[in-house]
Amino acid sequence: METQSEMTKKKALIMLLGDASGDPRPRRFIDLLISSGYQVDVLGEKPARQLSVNNYFTIKKPKGRLAILLNKAVIYLKRILTFFGPIGFVNDYLNNVANGLNGLRAQLEATNYDLIIVEDLYLLSSAKKIARGAKLIFDAREYYPLQNEERFLWRLLEKPDRIRVCKELLPKCDYVLTVSPGLAERYDQEFGTSCQVFRSVPFYRDNKPKDTSNNHIRIVHHGIANPNRELEKMIDVVRLLDQRFSFDMYLTGTASYIEILKNYAQNLNNVRICDPVPYDQLDSMLTSGYDIGFFYNEPLTFNLRHSLPNKIFEFIQARLAVAIGPSPDMAEVVNTYGCGVVSKSFSITAMAETLNALHAEGIDKMKAKSDLAARELNYEKESLRFITLLNTIDKNDK
Repeated sequence: METQSEMTKKKALIMLLGDASGDPRPRRFIDLLISSGYQVDVLGEKPARQLSVNNYFTIKKPKGRLAILLNKAVIYLKRILTFFGPIGFVNDYLNNVANGLNGLRAQLEATNYDLIIVEDLYLLSSAKKIARGAKLIFDAREYYPLQNEERFLWRLLEKPDRIRVCKELLPKCDYVLTVSPGLAERYDQEFGTSCQVFRSVPFYRDNKPKDTSNNHIRIVHHGIANPNRELEKMIDVVRLLDQRFSFDMYLTGTASYIEILKNYAQNLNNVRICDPVPYDQLDSMLTSGYDIGFFYNEPLTFNLRHSLPNKIFEFIQARLAVAIGPSPDMAEVVNTYGCGVVSKSFSITAMAETLNALHAEGIDKMKAKSDLAARELNYEKESLRFITLLNTIDKNDK
């Protein structure tokens, strides 16, 4: 039974298709809302770790061979229908079935929420149906209409439905957030939103820059190994570096692709493919003697071109120099703070020339600039944007 204090608290719901306990961005929204006096419920996959929330509504993922086959059949049916033109209520129903949302609406409607934050596009329809006056925030973590644009069948059978959802539902959201200026501009142009940028930055770390040895410059990369990122091109860059450099990659994701990368680098003595470290040990790994945080991905897709990933800010918090290709949103950060280098063009040769030109003194200057940037590019500062948004909501509700 709710206490009087709990009954007077504002209520928020966060909806995602993943595990909120293992996803830093929604987890931080949970913490911010709780610290702002909200009672928080979550809809998502079964959490690996317990969360301090009021209710957790678990998405019912298919179990067993038959259930999984039926779920795939629903997805294929939706895509076939989409080929002939997406029909709103039919596609919404099939999306709900495919994502395990059936049977949860009644539970969600039992609470009158003041605020709903949606982390995945195909949850927007359900969120709108249960909102009943709640402020609706869509957190667009990428540009969803082009999420897998490199695949022909995806463009043919999935893209039209995503465009439909964006056209129908983004104008009905009270706020739309995203992670980079390039994505925000595209949403504004295509769907008339007033998208606000809320960057995925880590908490501030009181690290100190470490001196660089000119005899051994250690480069590091960490992240998800997806074939569409073509991470082997970073290995190709390192092939062209002089003997001062070594490169470690800490990778999670597709096991078969990680094995391909290991084979690709097996003849290079200065490249190691390492096991991933837990998120709470990431900063310790990055500060264990590395000098440069490296992320080079060519703009093969719109989302890759305008990515502004966590790792850039994690490199900065670790007081590393940052090395990237000329991806506009990442380059803006690096150039603004002077905390790294940006290659002149998207080419393996240009990136290698940029790195080969570095020396210990210059890297140490960049590390010092990362130290200054870390005091601005942290969650404590970035969260003030969200708190301002919450204060605006509270003020408008009065």
